[in-house]
Amino acid sequence: MSQPVRAILLWPLIGAIAMALASPAALAEDAVPAAAPAALTADQQALADRMQSFQDKTEADFFARVKKFNGALQLDERVFDYDTATHVVKVSRGKVVEKAGWYTNVQKKGMPPMVPEPLFSRYMEIDVHPTTPHVGMLHATMYFTYLKNGAGLLAGYMDYVPGVVHAEDNQRLKDAVDQVFARNNEDIGRFRTELCDSKFGATHHRDALRAACVGVSLYAPPMLKIDDRNLSLVTEAFQAFMDTYFGILDERRNEHATAADQLAQDGMRRRWLEDQMFADTFSRKVVPYEVWSLANLPPTVRF
Repeated sequence: MSQPVRAILLWPLIGAIAMALASPAALAEDAVPAAAPAALTADQQALADRMQSFQDKTEADFFARVKKFNGALQLDERVFDYDTATHVVKVSRGKVVEKAGWYTNVQKKGMPPMVPEPLFSRYMEIDVHPTTPHVGMLHATMYFTYLKNGAGLLAGYMDYVPGVVHAEDNQRLKDAVDQVFARNNEDIGRFRTELCDSKFGATHHRDALRAACVGVSLYAPPMLKIDDRNLSLVTEAFQAFMDTYFGILDERRNEHATAADQLAQDGMRRRWLEDQMFADTFSRKVVPYEVWSLANLPPTVRF
């Protein structure tokens, strides 16, 4: 897509507010009746700094792991600067991790009526496509924003899309997230329901994409408000999911793959492409193709 589009925000970012909150009016309980704040409060800034620190640390850790798997690291970094958001995509390719994508987004403007004006916004995403068909695709995101209407929203999404299905691997990923939620005294039920048992989740994520449904969708209403406890919950879940996934990859990287295994991977990669092109409204109509395709599409897709 060569021409800037008017609304350039991430599909989960917009979907979170458009679907989970239904409309900006749903934010009324968090809104301040006075004029929009010009800057973050000291407490808000401290949490924003924590989010930025986690993002920076995770990026360094992510690519250090990719380098260890592949033996070297060459990054293709591209910046897409639009009037509504700045997108940065970094991609590494290699023999074990065939493609690893790191995507960050800083929102500049709102998208009335779906997205109110941001005061501070950070979005981070990782996408991993291993060479072996025995380990599927990892897709994990985290979204942190303070809005000018006074609301502070925290969300994210993480799940696993297998090629060859190994039930024990799915269970390990599920347990990793379950343990984080239990440790933070948060009921995981509604976040799992949003992921794969909501109308959209069941139709597109569970049935069409055939995702493992072992992670969470933190876009479930009501969305998490930004505070110290919720920030710990989301960052710990993100870290645990990534750690467990890379542990599984380390164990299965050299496992023998049959022709049937390769076909299973081909099918999974094709389904992800179809999901992004035909099911996800925001990747089709809002986010520039050049951004999301570089960040998360498989390195090869076979038909």
